[in-house]
Amino acid sequence: MSTTGLQSNEANRSLPNSKLLIELYQRGLNINWLISGDGEMLQAEVPTLQPKSDDLSLFAEAMEVIDLHLEKSRKTMSPANKRKAVEALYKLSIEKNRIDPAVIEIITQLTA
Repeated sequence: MSTTGLQSNEANRSLPNSKLLIELYQRGLNINWLISGDGEMLQAEVPTLQPKSDDLSLFAEAMEVIDLHLEKSRKTMSPANKRKAVEALYKLSIEKNRIDPAVIEIITQLTA
């Protein structure tokens, strides 16, 4: 990640993409803490290089789906609202372990 990209994330002008989240996860950062502030900042054990967590994959997919939907609909969203949209989509999808396409439109309409 570039210095400019890091500064944008820290200043809440942008959100980290799924590739960065996976890299941070692989380095031992608790992604739940990063996104919601819940739990400990660091994981108890640093994971192997390939994350095996379905939750992490689902979260990354939620982020990518929101990005694609915004691009397709030519809408923009503030970083704070994008974070809320990704969290909502992830939380609604985690029980089914898949993303419901009908929910994407509703979430982006509420947050964009």
